[in-house]
Amino acid sequence: MRNFQNFANQVVEVCDSTNDIAKKLAENNFPHGTWISSLAQSLGRGRLGRKWQSSEGNLYLSVILRIEKKKLWSWIPLAIAVGVTNCFKDLFPEIPIKIKWPNDLWVGNAKLGGILCEGSGFQENPFIVAGIGLNCIHSPEDLGRSTTNLTALRGTLTSPDEIRLPIHRDILKQIAFLETHGSSKFISLYNHYAYFTLGSAIEWFSEKTRLIHTGVIHGLGPSGELQVKTPDGELISLLTEEVTVKRL
Repeated sequence: MRNFQNFANQVVEVCDSTNDIAKKLAENNFPHGTWISSLAQSLGRGRLGRKWQSSEGNLYLSVILRIEKKKLWSWIPLAIAVGVTNCFKDLFPEIPIKIKWPNDLWVGNAKLGGILCEGSGFQENPFIVAGIGLNCIHSPEDLGRSTTNLTALRGTLTSPDEIRLPIHRDILKQIAFLETHGSSKFISLYNHYAYFTLGSAIEWFSEKTRLIHTGVIHGLGPSGELQVKTPDGELISLLTEEVTVKRL
């Protein structure tokens, strides 16, 4: 990547990963809010190292974030999810979008998009790169879960161009709110859009025990972790686990 201005705040036809390009821009001191988007990705990825299908027609957007208060870094994925849902509330109020902890975007029982945050806090000018993938025209398959897209939900063709800049604007607005007011006031915003409400019965697979565990939602912890009360009354924190509604 020799000519960085060709990538910053631009839409490119195809790339391996917009997050990878944004990281290189950040390492070369591009400022807070700089973005890169691509019509398609050849090596898109999601949380926990999962491959993310990145066919042309959906939104792939990565934004550089420079947050001085590192204690807020763990809240950034949640803040971005709130920013996207706020944006959709204005653009498409008919779509009841919810945030499935920590930062997947769901409508009903189907996934509409996801967020992947990657950062570097061990250099002179630390940063977080936030990648947003949203299904505009295509619904990825073979994910082991139901998916949906904006075009299907609205019944009219919805392109990435319609949502790219509004989402970028609302993401930065939400980050600014988090920095100004802190996580305590932010929690109520997140809870307003939460897929799992307080008291919801959930289950998750533990890599440590190799078993499926169950509990009820108790709320968010001081770092944005999901606090759950187990059947024996123990309060535990989930950090990266894949959480689902408890099967009856």
